[in-house]
Amino acid sequence: MRILLLLLLLFPVSENTDNLYGSYRIEKKGMILELTPPANYTLFIAEKNKKTGMVTSTELSRGTFAENNRQLTLNGQLTDKIMTLSAGDDKLVVQEMPGLEKGNTFLRWSGYYKSGKMQFEGNWRKGKKHGEWTYFDESGDVQKKELYKRGKLKN
Repeated sequence: MRILLLLLLLFPVSENTDNLYGSYRIEKKGMILELTPPANYTLFIAEKNKKTGMVTSTELSRGTFAENNRQLTLNGQLTDKIMTLSAGDDKLVVQEMPGLEKGNTFLRWSGYYKSGKMQFEGNWRKGKKHGEWTYFDESGDVQKKELYKRGKLKN
């Protein structure tokens, strides 16, 4: 608890944090980082069984996060590990995280409003937006859809 209080004093949650809420993935590693309101995170690995097609997940860490000057600090409640990432548009780049090399990139597949409602969702292929991306207003209605092919907007 003391570590969390110290982190919040050193890295206050900025007003911009709601822009970071969503699901981020390192596809080749099957690693997923969920950032949810008010400032919580869950890090897990999802694996698909090739024979059955079933997906199983294993939680690696959970806790709270704080953002300051586009630097994201994750504070693991169960492990007492502190992990850091730098935030860019639609991605989080690992600075320090057990089991991952510096520079590994989580790509943002979905985003949430501060209320927790879906803001957008879409897919990536080889580090570029690909396929349909759907954007929602705060009441949950579809605002617009965009179609991407290898990072280029098609409609």
